[in-house]
Amino acid sequence: MPDVTADRLAPTTETARPLHRRGSLALLELAGWMLLAVATLGPLQAYHQRIPIGTEAAATVPLFNLWTIGWNATQLAAGLPDYWQAPIFHPQPGAFALSEAQPTTMIVAPVAWAGTDALAYNIYVLLTLGLNGMFARRLLVDVGLHPAAALFGGIATLTLPFIHWQLGVLQLCCLWGPIGVLWAMVHFSRQPTWRTSLLLGVAAAATYAACNYYGLFLTLLAPACLLPIGKAFFAQKRMSPPSGNTRSALLLLAKLIVAVATAAVIVSPILRAQMIWLLPWTHPRGLELVRSLSLIPTDYLHPAEDHFRIARHLRLAPIAGRELWPAGSGTLMLLWATIGLVIGLFARSLRRWTFFCLIAGLIAFAGSLGPRLEVAGFSPFVSMRDWYPGLAQIRSPFRLAVLAQLMFVFLAAGGLSWLWRRYTGRFWKGVVLLLMLLPLIESWPTKNRWHTVPSLEIHAGWIDWVRNETPRDAVLACLPIATGNAVGDFEETTVWMNLGLWHEREMVNGYSGFFPEHYMSMRKLMPDFPDEAGLTRLRQLGVDYAVVRMEGISEEVRERLKTWEPLHEDVRAGVNVYALER
Repeated sequence: MPDVTADRLAPTTETARPLHRRGSLALLELAGWMLLAVATLGPLQAYHQRIPIGTEAAATVPLFNLWTIGWNATQLAAGLPDYWQAPIFHPQPGAFALSEAQPTTMIVAPVAWAGTDALAYNIYVLLTLGLNGMFARRLLVDVGLHPAAALFGGIATLTLPFIHWQLGVLQLCCLWGPIGVLWAMVHFSRQPTWRTSLLLGVAAAATYAACNYYGLFLTLLAPACLLPIGKAFFAQKRMSPPSGNTRSALLLLAKLIVAVATAAVIVSPILRAQMIWLLPWTHPRGLELVRSLSLIPTDYLHPAEDHFRIARHLRLAPIAGRELWPAGSGTLMLLWATIGLVIGLFARSLRRWTFFCLIAGLIAFAGSLGPRLEVAGFSPFVSMRDWYPGLAQIRSPFRLAVLAQLMFVFLAAGGLSWLWRRYTGRFWKGVVLLLMLLPLIESWPTKNRWHTVPSLEIHAGWIDWVRNETPRDAVLACLPIATGNAVGDFEETTVWMNLGLWHEREMVNGYSGFFPEHYMSMRKLMPDFPDEAGLTRLRQLGVDYAVVRMEGISEEVRERLKTWEPLHEDVRAGVNVYALER
């Protein structure tokens, strides 16, 4: 068996091909992965007017991300003149910095320009899932796994249960970012050149741009990264034999600094916006909220999909006063990962990679438990919140489970690769192939749901009136305004936001990762609208017009509005527009 962790960087068949041919083959491979992604989402129909929302109970977050794609596309077409000044939460400056900007979605902007935002959204989902599988396969090939096992790892990554559980949160689908960083780290550890250091920095920047959570999570894996960095040190020594340990260490440090600097420069516009408009008034998330969004260990035994009904026989009972969350990878995947761990620790060719996956997986597992993890009354997560940048603003530690599940896949793939090479007979190849298929079948995603996006055709009447009859700087209040705190309460708000991309007027409504104080105080007055207190507050915020969906308000509010003369009535959409005299 070849030593897959040999320090020399031997060219693979893929890297030995001419660059233009490699590019063509990569596009063909990506197309294949995207077709597989289609199979995980369900019927290929109405992609121009429906979006996948996974297992989300409400379409709030998917519709919010649809608006994000639309805003990115609109701004890119205009040359990014007011990128951070999104027309929500008026008069909040830099409102777009209150959520994840996801500038990586600009890659599908041409689709939005030529088609619809929904079509662009769906292409981005397919592209993201496809890149997840493609990057995972190529990473596993580069660390020395057999191509069959690497293909298994790619498919398992594309169908990763966490991703399809959280499919409605678009940025969490972008697992290609962390995988790309690991892939770049593998290349850097073998050949620490200035080029590979730049590549590592670009990969890290792309990760943060696609998903801020994943960018932060990767920094938590720093202890595991000491293994490839140690390997890079010895590779650096071989690249410059006359140099001593000190000079080699300094050269390696300089290249790591270049990687960090490259990432910092690329994401600096995002960081600058967050520091100016988000950081000054954000405060640490409430500890009880964070605890409620943290996992318990047995959640990892409760998969979202259990087609063989193995996990059900465990009869796991609710713990800590709540039902179990579907954070499991599948019983067979966990079993294969355990076997892969044992094999990897004993197989010299897999040992370094196995140690990396083990350390990274343990960090991700522990982090996903958040404040629930305590040792003799000491909580590592709570302690780190006081000094680790960004951790105090993390609301959902359970999202670290995605990296734990990814490490399970990598460990399982390593074990299956060893078995494939160890047993060469046709019968045994068939057995190993069956072992690869079983965990994929057990957890194959089937629970995705689709949501129809707001129809421009239905709302064209009042939107055209607003565009043509109101000043460009007019401010709208779109009612009903969400008064509850549940995610589902804001679904209509995200509908208003998407329609706002067409009338291009600012509004006091909004949805985001963080909410301005003036918005939170204003919406408390809305249940009694149009009473004097609510009207006064809206006027103070600069609102000129109220856009009201009549079926969304109570009969009592409709009676009050009968004393107002609407400026425009859109019977088809059921929307009236009223002027607010200042």
